[in-house]
Amino acid sequence: MYTSKNAESRQKAEERSQKEADALEMARCVHAAMEEHRHQAREWWVSRGFCADSRQTFLLGSSGFGPIPPAAIIPFWHRGRVMGLIRRQLEGDPKYILPKAEEFPDGYRPLFIPGPLGHEIHLVEDYINALAVTACGRSAIAIGGTEISEAQSAELWKVVPEDATIYILTDDESGQEAARAWGREFFPRARVCHPSYGEAAKDIADTFVRDGALKTGEHLDRLMATSKDMIDIETEQAAEIQGGRRTKLSYALENIVPLLVRVKGDALRDATADIVVEQVKGLKKSWLNNGMKAENERIMGEVAKAIMHKAEAEVARKAKEHREKVASAQEEIDALLAPGVLGRLRETAAAMHKVRGDEKALELALLVALGAQLEPLPNGRPLGASILITAQAGRGKNHIVDAAVKLLPEEFYFAFEIASGQSLYYKGGEDPEFLKHTFCYPNEIEGAEQLWEFLRPMLSKGRAHKIVTAKDPDGNMTTREITVEGPVTIAIPTIRNRTDEQLQTRLLVAELADYPGRIKEHSAAVSAQLLPEAATSDYSREVFLCQEGLRQLTNVRRVIFPLRHLDFALDDDQISHGARLWANLLSLMATAAWLEQKNRRIVELEDGTPAVEATPNDYETAYLIFNKVCKRTVVNVSLALQKILGSMYDLHEEFPNREGFTQREIAKGALYPPSRTTRPSL
Repeated sequence: MYTSKNAESRQKAEERSQKEADALEMARCVHAAMEEHRHQAREWWVSRGFCADSRQTFLLGSSGFGPIPPAAIIPFWHRGRVMGLIRRQLEGDPKYILPKAEEFPDGYRPLFIPGPLGHEIHLVEDYINALAVTACGRSAIAIGGTEISEAQSAELWKVVPEDATIYILTDDESGQEAARAWGREFFPRARVCHPSYGEAAKDIADTFVRDGALKTGEHLDRLMATSKDMIDIETEQAAEIQGGRRTKLSYALENIVPLLVRVKGDALRDATADIVVEQVKGLKKSWLNNGMKAENERIMGEVAKAIMHKAEAEVARKAKEHREKVASAQEEIDALLAPGVLGRLRETAAAMHKVRGDEKALELALLVALGAQLEPLPNGRPLGASILITAQAGRGKNHIVDAAVKLLPEEFYFAFEIASGQSLYYKGGEDPEFLKHTFCYPNEIEGAEQLWEFLRPMLSKGRAHKIVTAKDPDGNMTTREITVEGPVTIAIPTIRNRTDEQLQTRLLVAELADYPGRIKEHSAAVSAQLLPEAATSDYSREVFLCQEGLRQLTNVRRVIFPLRHLDFALDDDQISHGARLWANLLSLMATAAWLEQKNRRIVELEDGTPAVEATPNDYETAYLIFNKVCKRTVVNVSLALQKILGSMYDLHEEFPNREGFTQREIAKGALYPPSRTTRPSL
């Protein structure tokens, strides 16, 4: 299945192929026209040594029929493909007219490579020089001038085989400075040839005109045999310097040492340094070694800086693309945030994760997961609700929470299999805010049992603080204070009815009730995963819209409910943790209002903070979910029953294949006499 990115890449590839096909067809046309009409440019090509066969091979042509000034046309060859056409003026300046950089298929002017590349490659400035070398049966690359671009340099490193040698050919007038620069840039794979092309020849193209292909090839062999790499050239230059040892050392550090560090192999590098010291009188090898050490450190710093800049540029590029993508999708995001946000999130999550028959439980999971995004209450207590989601094994507890999490931005949640409070404190030592406004989701209750001491303050105060001991760099024991910032919310899936006693009072207990036909409905959802359309279903767009919509809602985190009424409170003295229970219910209301903030009144508080004003409709949403899924929270189970249930759970864990247990076995685990196991008080 193609994504939008695949389609974009395919379209660019098709456009590139079309540009190349058009350029090749145009090259064939201008070549045929020149040969048919015996144009002036054909005589010019003949004067440059190109016979009919070579003109046909390179599709050399002409333009300037009628009133247009005459010019020779050179297809811009690049490894067997034509990237555009070069106009070589026969009269006047500039000598060459090329397509603009953006008109080339890759958006920059590539290297001119008119033939296959072998193991001896001649690097030249001029396109005619490259054609002349290639006509001799040799490999050539033309830069198109004395200045090589970054893109061309990077391309040259890619196209030249690793075991190939680059032989640099330039003229004696303006090209020697370029030759030295190229020799340094492509060292140690490059060698500079002496600009000697014979009588009345300023470059290899003139030699080709004078001597023809065979003798020009022999001349190239002589130039390669006498070529030198830049260490040889710089060493000779340093040896001729008139001055003291410091002058020679300064020259060596600037011009020779940067080349020495690029010599491959310790033995060859060491021997090369010996040769330099032998030829440049007054230098010491230890000076070169110190210089190479400093140069390596400089290179490492430059590499690190380049990697950092590249990473920053990539982050900036992706951020720009992301902003543009969000801007183009804003109408869809606004539609998602229209009245009924929770329902749309539930429907999308259910469709993606194939949730059946648990709509209210899924809404509860969404509100709990998103409750972490709320600003704490003025007293500092976190407003988000947390849940203990309980049901028999295989009922789908994790399935529901997984479905809710799929729509969240990655920074909204922290999923884990198992963790300890200590590990989270140490992670907080690296980044104190790694859990700020975060929904925590252990896969099972066993994954969270070591977190009770960590979770209690996080759920009550919105932060956890600990003093730890550790060794300092000198090995001495020292203390360190670590604070992990919240707020967080959490959903703990379990088959139990209870957890840590103190933590239990901070949680809503959500029960997944069974209902007739559930097994068949859930089984049918599994079967649907094998349907052909299921294999190709793509919810990436829906997930993107949900994630961006939720991110936009975080611009406002404070929720208020301006209702002053004495009876707007929980009135049940049988529930000792009633205030915490009421806070959790209000959290569901506040999260529902937060989701609907685009459809609610936004007020500015006295301190200038914007706040979403919740409505009775939001309370109704929370109450209906609570009444459907969380009734178990208000059932006051006695201590005796808690111990009996715990004993039964432990026995089942120890003997999973037993059909049942005696009262005596249960009583022993509960530390109650057998008679007490039959009539628990409720």
